[in-house]
Amino acid sequence: MNYPIHKAPSDYWRFTPEAFESLLKPFGWCQVDFVGISSFPHSVLGVAVKGRLSPDIARRFEEEVQLGKGAGTEIGGKLS
Repeated sequence: MNYPIHKAPSDYWRFTPEAFESLLKPFGWCQVDFVGISSFPHSVLGVAVKGRLSPDIARRFEEEVQLGKGAGTEIGGKLS
């Protein structure tokens, strides 16, 4: 399927960043991000941790995600 994410009606056929946010809400810490154009990402990442995560580890994880996206790619931002 080669069609951008859409809201009307809601997009229920693939995991969107919002879907990952909803699924990971019960966890103590979560990070949701994507690579590609925000309305048409080619990859969505969702990671969660039960309990607490130290701010230092959370920051380091976020930095690694940003590095992994690579240069020259249109990227989305941190969503949660």
